[in-house]
Amino acid sequence: MKHEMKLRAVYYDKIKSGEKIYEIRLNDEKRRDIDVGDVIVFKKLPELSESLETVVADLIYFKSFKEMIDTLPLEKVGFPSESKTEVEDIYHEFYSVEEENKYGVLAIKVKVITRSTNLLARVSTPKAKNTQ
Repeated sequence: MKHEMKLRAVYYDKIKSGEKIYEIRLNDEKRRDIDVGDVIVFKKLPELSESLETVVADLIYFKSFKEMIDTLPLEKVGFPSESKTEVEDIYHEFYSVEEENKYGVLAIKVKVITRSTNLLARVSTPKAKNTQ
């Protein structure tokens, strides 16, 4: 399945560079449809003119942002120099504590799909033998 998500430019650029490998969202109704192996197309805000295809490598569920922050390496979440408290405050700018308590938190581990990745997949796929 293919999903689309919008990202602020700073986080989009970090995923594109490979610096950020976890996208953190509430585990709301939209995110519950995501499975490992799905494709997520990230659209860069504000223009949405640039997009980046990724594949979901893993899904990790947490009760809270604090639990996620205490578990995952912050540099892989996109925050190499911020404190745990600062990171939690940043997520609360996007989501209320009420939403966090209602849905929980989902860490989506993504891998950027590159042109060479696509070519490798095509090359390594066995072709049907010609039986004629």
